[in-house]
Amino acid sequence: MRKILLTFDVEEFDLPLEYGINISKEEQMVTGKRGLDALTEILEDKEIACTLFTTANFALKFPSEIASLSAKHEIASHTFFHSSFEEKDLKESRQALENIISKKVNGLRMPRMKQISAEWVKQAGYEYDSS
Repeated sequence: MRKILLTFDVEEFDLPLEYGINISKEEQMVTGKRGLDALTEILEDKEIACTLFTTANFALKFPSEIASLSAKHEIASHTFFHSSFEEKDLKESRQALENIISKKVNGLRMPRMKQISAEWVKQAGYEYDSS
């Protein structure tokens, strides 16, 4: 049996905003959820486990789905919001996700793979940064 490492970002779909296209917060969530549903179907069909880096903002909109996925997959932080960031978001995101999945959240991946202070990551309680 071969092993591979799969990770996916699970978030509100905000990419159009970067191109000056207005998309409502609700449409961002609905689009992100459609992507998660498609991914979940593939992962279940193939019995594949992976790491899902999710924003707390998205997870709070769909907590039962994220909690359910945590039974088989690692849930990690993608900070609180996908389009904005403050240092406090690191800890607040981890805490929100832990409340949803009732497990420790160990990992972080910054949106758009932005660099982040290793000290901030450590202080916020993460064991690793995948940015």
